Amino acid sequence: MLAVTLKRAGVVLAAGCATATVVDTESAMVAWTNDRGCRADDDCAMVDDCCSCTAGGGRIGVNKGALTAVEARRREACSTDDSVASPEARGVTPVKCSNVAKTDGSCAAGARAACRDGVCRVVK
Repeated sequence: MLAVTLKRAGVVLAAGCATATVVDTESAMVAWTNDRGCRADDDCAMVDDCCSCTAGGGRIGVNKGALTAVEARRREACSTDDSVASPEARGVTPVKCSNVAKTDGSCAAGARAACRDGVCRVVK
């Protein structure tokens, strides 16, 4: 089946394209709204939220330009390691990740980062 979409700049043809479903969470613990803005799929990357898929967590879509800030925020905000200087003193309780792997949603095989409505999201 051939789908035709008209755009301002011209005609775009798409053959047999399945619609990707958004599978990450709308709000993420380590990514702020401005970390997730995008214009195209190439702007986006997938990262673990506080807990990885092997520890009961999930992945989120973020703008590639925000990766360094998101990674630094995760190290501080999501630490379960006592070597991080007393997170309770800052009003942050360390996240407790589980030992149960997740394979649905953002952790599923084939999940990828994509730009949807101006926001980097994980789709499958």
